[in-house]
Amino acid sequence: MSNVDIMVGIFVAVVAVVMAYFFSTVMKMENKGIVKRTIVEEEEESEEETPKVVARKASIYFAGVKGVGPKLAEKLQNAGIKNVKKLAASKPKQVAEALGISEERASSLIENARSLLKD
Repeated sequence: MSNVDIMVGIFVAVVAVVMAYFFSTVMKMENKGIVKRTIVEEEEESEEETPKVVARKASIYFAGVKGVGPKLAEKLQNAGIKNVKKLAASKPKQVAEALGISEERASSLIENARSLLKD
């Protein structure tokens, strides 16, 4: 193995580590509500978005919160809870009513959001 091969291998490893750090930092910033990701998708013939697309877009603002998938994320946003930071500051009764779940499960989701913000 030549010196050039070794240098290329080291360079690729360093780039991979830097990219992983960058993307994890951006995800943390999104979850804290510091930055928002803009999704640009090709327009279909219909101007109306499908429920699946709306749910997928909503789930980005709750990425990493255990127990919050696309459907719950959409319900949270419809209830005015727009991101992880707002979910962490919410009261269990408010979340339970918005999602149609028990207050115990709502408390669990809120705790998951809070723990994510601690990182």
